[in-house]
Amino acid sequence: MEFTSTEYQVVKSTLDQKPTVIPTALILALDVMLLVVAFLFISSANVWLYCVSQILLATVFFHSFTIVHECGHGNVSKHKWLNILIGHAVSPLSLLPYYPWKYIHAEHPIFQNGGRCGAVLVYTDQKCWPLSICTNR
Repeated sequence: MEFTSTEYQVVKSTLDQKPTVIPTALILALDVMLLVVAFLFISSANVWLYCVSQILLATVFFHSFTIVHECGHGNVSKHKWLNILIGHAVSPLSLLPYYPWKYIHAEHPIFQNGGRCGAVLVYTDQKCWPLSICTNR
């Protein structure tokens, strides 16, 4: 099933997509706890705790990249300045500078699938499935 642009806009309008900082704050609080536990495990002499610490650090890395990504799209807060502030504050945990990444990432929808489709989950046989806005360019 492929959505037309009008059908996509109808579905999109029914979804609650208001940015809120609460989930981001909860993830950051969780990450602080994970970092503390990971550093305690790293400092122990136990190899198994060291291995667990690496998994915890990878989780923090993934969370921080996700937050930077959402800040880049303006999805963390309705305030642009807060998205920028959080993006810059969290970006060192993902080892990415926020602003250059945001600038480069903003370019990808232009070239996605040869410029034929917008939001894409699966692209096959010159059709975008299921959430897409396709144009014949």
